[in-house]
Amino acid sequence: MTHRLFRLTLTDALLVAVLVAVPARELLFTRRTGSSAAVEVWHEGRLYGRYSLAEDRLIHLKQGFDIEVRKGSVRVAATDCRLKLCQQMGWQHLPGRTIVCVPNRVVIRIAGDDSGSGYDAETY
Repeated sequence: MTHRLFRLTLTDALLVAVLVAVPARELLFTRRTGSSAAVEVWHEGRLYGRYSLAEDRLIHLKQGFDIEVRKGSVRVAATDCRLKLCQQMGWQHLPGRTIVCVPNRVVIRIAGDDSGSGYDAETY
């Protein structure tokens, strides 16, 4: 008599499909939301500019501080601060995400509908 250790039923197959489809859909949806958003650059408490994430560009904020927008994401490309924590944040694309450089008094925020970001709060 042959024993099968695992027998896939229709219910099992549907469960696996749902477990794969839901996270994949969420990833695709948040990426699309991020690419249609805009980047707000604040310097010394004032709005320096608002730029579309859909257009690739390099923003020269001040000597030694550059912001890069490419393929629906934003990052600090160059900074003259000592620890370079803002540069280490890497590419950000989700609405509501923020990159902060305290020594240069710069805040980079992705504006848009952040209701689909999936985060209640973030700590670093």
